[in-house]
Amino acid sequence: MNKYGNRVRELREKHNDTLNDLAQKLNMTFSSLGKYERGERKITPDFLEQVAKVYDVPFSYFFGVESEPPKELKEIGADWVAFAKDMKEKEITPDEIKAILNIMKKI
Repeated sequence: MNKYGNRVRELREKHNDTLNDLAQKLNMTFSSLGKYERGERKITPDFLEQVAKVYDVPFSYFFGVESEPPKELKEIGADWVAFAKDMKEKEITPDEIKAILNIMKKI
């Protein structure tokens, strides 16, 4: 079974790249890349990391974790998401936060 090579191939094909396209982006020969995809060459974490960077996916993609946060959530950033979660846990609504901010602006 060639789980990681298959994931690399799926990702490459999803982006409509040929073996040669991705090989150039990774600065390797297309035959070397083909060997990785077919399981003829041992895949290293460094190789997967390079592929992840090329296609802007998390490293966990290669382990079957495909769900990426929506683009809007990524743009907001982890700090804001953590803040929103904290406010929800404290049962503070967005309207209450807006009211507090309006009061603070008047001070």
